[in-house]
Amino acid sequence: MRIGVISTVGGYSWAGTEEVWKQMGLRALADGHSLVVSATPEICASTELAELRSRGLRIHPREQLNGLTRRFAIRGLLNRYASFWRERPDIVCLSMGSPTDYVWLPDLQRSLQRTRIPVIPFIHGNADGFIADEAQRIILRKLYGESPILIMLSRDNQAMLERQLAIRLPNVVLLSNPVRNTLQDPLPWPRSDDAVRFANVARFEVIHKCQDHLLEAFAQPLWKNRNWSLTLFGSGPDETHIKALREMYGLHDRVTLGGYVRDFRQIWKNNHIHVLPSRAEGQSLALLESTLCGRPAIVTPAGGHADYILDGQHGFVSPSSRSEFLSATLDRAWEARREWANMGLAAHNRAKEHIAGDPSQSFLSVLLAHA
Repeated sequence: MRIGVISTVGGYSWAGTEEVWKQMGLRALADGHSLVVSATPEICASTELAELRSRGLRIHPREQLNGLTRRFAIRGLLNRYASFWRERPDIVCLSMGSPTDYVWLPDLQRSLQRTRIPVIPFIHGNADGFIADEAQRIILRKLYGESPILIMLSRDNQAMLERQLAIRLPNVVLLSNPVRNTLQDPLPWPRSDDAVRFANVARFEVIHKCQDHLLEAFAQPLWKNRNWSLTLFGSGPDETHIKALREMYGLHDRVTLGGYVRDFRQIWKNNHIHVLPSRAEGQSLALLESTLCGRPAIVTPAGGHADYILDGQHGFVSPSSRSEFLSATLDRAWEARREWANMGLAAHNRAKEHIAGDPSQSFLSVLLAHA
């Protein structure tokens, strides 16, 4: 069978959303299926796709729309997906970072209105405020309400989308993210030298991942005389802004930017606790990885965070990413830091239970069942 994937993610050379279809694609190719992908040139050129390419991936780079080309696309004079559709896939997964990605792609909307090929949307994340007005709701109700199934990563995201669109979505299938390297046992607890090492693993995109609120929380007076450090791992468009905030808050000697680290085990062999105060999430692959390594986490209730972290058992839950709530939760975690190792072990066991089975095989099976 020929499986198609249209990735709507832009602005990154790679993201957690892409890891999901990549792992499914490796499984599909190993089982004798073929894979064709439409994505931005940055993703198409990523070294992350080397193995897929060697196994026969067919990939079609698609430039981002600008002011001029968007007008052409709206008028039907531009279709960036034409070469993809000529591959004649048997089924297409529409892989989206948020439920509104589709709204901003007029040539994709026109393509889906014309095709008879089954199209399965996969929404990787959601947050309040993503869907702005009734015009967007009309477009999205039609797409999600009429799709044979809709793949999501958490029940929280489903309930939020139903509220945003004011419709029930009984066609939702919940899947788990795949893990690049599974761990049967947690990593050893990091050495104790009295310094507490916090880490944040997320895109540098403050509107969704809230590193700005995190820095503001750590800038509060009660943290000045505590022995701690924070490393921000990742990359993204807000890196310059995050560096500026670090200087403004006087945290240059406490906060380090660690860049993108492919092997998550290298992060968690030295850091004690994951801080992920996200506003928008689906099911955080970074959180799944840190809990598998045996690290507790400080999270917000966004997306599927509650699937891994119960407050006081596997870490700590801040009711909001706002700095005043986050600061109070960080302080509560600090006072309980002698319990972190036990919480990390509990988090590891909960994560293993949650990802039992093969998420990539489950993803592929869902697509094959609806082709």
